Amino acid sequence: MHNAHMTVIAKKIKPLRHARLATQLQAWRKHRKMTLENAASHLEGGKRGSQMSHSQLSRIERGLAEYRQSHIETLARVYHTSIWALLFCPPDVPHDELFAIFQRSIKPLSDR
Repeated sequence: MHNAHMTVIAKKIKPLRHARLATQLQAWRKHRKMTLENAASHLEGGKRGSQMSHSQLSRIERGLAEYRQSHIETLARVYHTSIWALLFCPPDVPHDELFAIFQRSIKPLSDR
C-alpha cells in the first residue's frame, strides 16, 4: 500500500545513501586541513557544473544533498588525490598502499 506519507518518508531517506561518500569527502577535506569555505572557494570559480557554495558542500558532506560527477572530479583535484582514492580510500592510507587496495577491489569475486 502506497500513500502520500510514504512518499514524504522516501524523499527524506533518499540522500542518506550518500552517507559513506559524505564521510569520505569530509575526511579528505580535513586531512588537507581545509575549511568548508576554503574548499568551496576552489569550486566557486570552477567550470560550469562544478561550482558550489560552502553550504552546499556541507550538505553533501553530511549526506543531505546529492552531488554531481563534476563536483567529485574537482574535489579530487582540490584535495590532490585521484577520484578513485577520494571515493574509496581513507586519506590516511599511505600512497604506496593505494595500488594494492585498488588491485584487490577489481579482483573478480571468483578469485577471492
